[in-house]
Amino acid sequence: MTGSYILNSNKGKKERIGRLLKMHANRREDVKVAVTRDIIALAGLKDTITGETLCDPDNPIVLERMDFPKLVIKVTVKPKTKADIDRMETGLIKLAQKDPSFHFSYNEETNSAIINGMGELHLEIIVDRLKREFILAARGSFREGMKKASPKLLEPIIKVKIVPPNEHLGVVSGDLNSSKGQINSYGDKLGGLKIVDALVPLAEMFNYGSTVRSMRKGRASYTMLLAKFDVVPQQIQNQIASKEEAVAA
Repeated sequence: MTGSYILNSNKGKKERIGRLLKMHANRREDVKVAVTRDIIALAGLKDTITGETLCDPDNPIVLERMDFPKLVIKVTVKPKTKADIDRMETGLIKLAQKDPSFHFSYNEETNSAIINGMGELHLEIIVDRLKREFILAARGSFREGMKKASPKLLEPIIKVKIVPPNEHLGVVSGDLNSSKGQINSYGDKLGGLKIVDALVPLAEMFNYGSTVRSMRKGRASYTMLLAKFDVVPQQIQNQIASKEEAVAA
């Protein structure tokens, strides 16, 4: 109820509910009271971050924290000026507190941050929020010395497990093969379904969720985890190098 107090049982602190919002997709509705099964948002909390338990002060309980998949992609972000370094770090800390699936580390030598997330779209949203909320510019860079070291470009390889309807097993297999994937096995799942276990370059998996939904009408499920890093084929390395040189010119 608006104006009442709830307990953050992880920290043993009480929080006052300043505003109660019932969520309907992307639409919010101000309400005074919420009941079981309502999806709500609370405004005005000072000491609570994502993953902590809020409960009745008279009936304290601590719920198990959620497990998040391993992070699969990294991007370098750097402020335009040195004066923005502290603001960028403050902004990243706040974003990481709100989003447990986002991590970052800071490189003092280059005054840049490495942000880690669940995918391309996830990090695009993070960078956009940094630009919008903390007026920072993000950019990636390579050093001239790397050219002299004859470096090899590595790409992340993702372990994918897909559970499609059996009638679409061939379609899924063909799609993985066309995405340069390596199918390792077809396992069995309760209910007679097959589990397709494959290794696929991450570059081929962007927007794969949309592909799965469109091809199988939402009846397939899948998971992705980082498996390893492999050397990018030389032809693709040359294409990437040409694009970078064109941008730098």
